Amino acid sequence: RIKGAFPPRNDAFSRRPTGEPDNLAPPASSVMEQGLQVETCFLIASLGMNVGILSPLSVMIYFDHPWAKAWYGTHTVARSILLSMYMSIVVASLSLPVVLFLDATQELGRFLIAGLLVFQILQSFLTPFTDSGRIETDHADPMGKMAGHTAGRVSRYLPPIGPVACHLGMAMFHGITLGVVLVFSET
Repeated sequence: RIKGAFPPRNDAFSRRPTGEPDNLAPPASSVMEQGLQVETCFLIASLGMNVGILSPLSVMIYFDHPWAKAWYGTHTVARSILLSMYMSIVVASLSLPVVLFLDATQELGRFLIAGLLVFQILQSFLTPFTDSGRIETDHADPMGKMAGHTAGRVSRYLPPIGPVACHLGMAMFHGITLGVVLVFSET
């Protein structure tokens, strides 16, 4: 053998060099930091999805875009309430990352974001069941996909598929985010 080419051994049966720790697992603090990073990425992605989807939708409702008329009907107090709810979610989604990163432990930010996501999941899954019946508008369906489409009149018995499908997709991603938060939580 060449002297110094191989590190010394602890005993005759060990192949581990002297001085190497017996436990090769990473320290618990390292695992927790990685989990916190994954959790934070999912939380920020959910908030970004809120801003990316609800901002254009809010603008369409506010400026009475033809799609907004087809999806939500003409301007009503209920549509204004929906707009204020969407805008509140956008403002919260823009401000909660600041709370998340200002808190050293991120507990408050994670708690507030989780509350917002739970609210959105409930709202999204309840939406298909809250339509009270037939909705008629005097605006043509810009996508031509609603039931009962006639020249200038739209009649339907179900909530509009576009927004409902979008909200359900967001709710599923928010559910995954909450699952990640639960998996990586310390409790």
